[in-house]
Amino acid sequence: MGSKDIITSDLVVVGGGAGGLAAAVAAAEKGIKVTVLEKYHAPGGNALFAVSLFAAESQLQKNAGIQALRDTFFKRAMEWSHWRADGRLIRTLIDKSGETIDWLQEKGVKFERITLPESNQKSPQMLFPPTADYPFPFWAGGVKRGARSIGDAVIKVLIENCRQLDVKILCDTRAKQILTDKAGQVIGVLAQSQENDISINSKTVIISTGGFLGNKELMKKYFHSYTDDLYDDIYLWGLPHMGDGLLMAQEIGANTDGTVAFEWEGNKFPWLPVGSSVFHLTENHNCIWVNKKGERFVDESEGSALNSLYRQLHKTFYVVFDEKIKQALYSEASNRSINRITPIEADKELQLQVEKGRVKIDNSLEEIAKWIGADSKVLRSTIDEYNSFCNKGHDDIFLKNPANLIALNDQPYYAIKCCLNMILTRGPLKVSCYMEVINKEDNPIPGLYAAGVDIGGTDSDTYCGTLSGHSLSFALNSGRIAAESAVKYISS
Repeated sequence: MGSKDIITSDLVVVGGGAGGLAAAVAAAEKGIKVTVLEKYHAPGGNALFAVSLFAAESQLQKNAGIQALRDTFFKRAMEWSHWRADGRLIRTLIDKSGETIDWLQEKGVKFERITLPESNQKSPQMLFPPTADYPFPFWAGGVKRGARSIGDAVIKVLIENCRQLDVKILCDTRAKQILTDKAGQVIGVLAQSQENDISINSKTVIISTGGFLGNKELMKKYFHSYTDDLYDDIYLWGLPHMGDGLLMAQEIGANTDGTVAFEWEGNKFPWLPVGSSVFHLTENHNCIWVNKKGERFVDESEGSALNSLYRQLHKTFYVVFDEKIKQALYSEASNRSINRITPIEADKELQLQVEKGRVKIDNSLEEIAKWIGADSKVLRSTIDEYNSFCNKGHDDIFLKNPANLIALNDQPYYAIKCCLNMILTRGPLKVSCYMEVINKEDNPIPGLYAAGVDIGGTDSDTYCGTLSGHSLSFALNSGRIAAESAVKYISS
């Protein structure tokens, strides 16, 4: 290890994801000297994979005639958490969301309105269908021209703004300790690069390290369905962050909020990208989902049904459908302007996954059951019962949308193995609505702020599915608010 480098900065941002980069830009544009520490080889974090963005009452929405009321979304968020979320914090983040869209436009993000044929306006496969649940029907500029996602497009713009504002981004550099004086005020950060230890003198620090999805001990402490073989059963869609920000903050007396939450996807084939044909088959609400016993356990047309998946053995379930349902999806997809599915390519993909042991195709439900590991009589009973519900147009158990009740009786039958796809953790650092990190005496730690998914109080237990896109939105909003608070503290 080489000698220790010493740096002086007005603000140190620990973590270069959406929250950290938004904080860096928001502070630097006020004339503040900012240093960003990024543990990975490049900034971006989980935001690079974000496919939706929440906003309420932005000028963009108003100009498009879209009603997206802050009060409506505040009620949704609070009711989802049974009012366990921090109401003032939720109100602050939602109120900031529209302004953040305008701010992103000023920084260079170009949003384009999605235009679809009338028949496709409510397609569940669209990234931002203009419905009551998805009131932000815009692409971020670049998504249709090479960016991987709306998050990727936003991150690229924020990185460019950091460059223009002379923000120093140190990649491959891990923060090890937040330094405080005898009075408990933040005075800097100790970090480590690949070559040297680094000591950064700074009056303010913003933590935005992306959660603790990769930390087994923290998952054991906070994940309500933890098992010792958890990482054998789940698919990590998000980055395996280790909770660095949470641990460093706790070392200097930070308190935690009781609303730790987890964001996951379930009806997703984890080995293939979002645009794949097999992925769209698993997203089809006309299919049924069965567990390892061959039993249905949920309403497959209900978006919040994902919350039941962690209860299944090995966090695993199977999407089952027949030839008729598959062909109907192919026909529907052929009329879409985005995410087209070519039947020939889709069938090749299914056969490829059969060879890899992830898909089973057979004329016999008994063989399907054998592949799942279920009793064939149980699976047959499940299908017969479900078909009876389809015939009378009423799901007597789970009340599935009648429009999605289609009997399974056309050979061959298909089964796709799916598992819980963990995206990220949310919380549990306790913060004020100014993103100040709170200590055990319920007072702010002077000079310490947090942003992104490190903050608690936004979701309880699971990601608020009725506020789609709020992970990226709340990260950006909290980053901007944290920066505003840090600038005010520095100037005081």
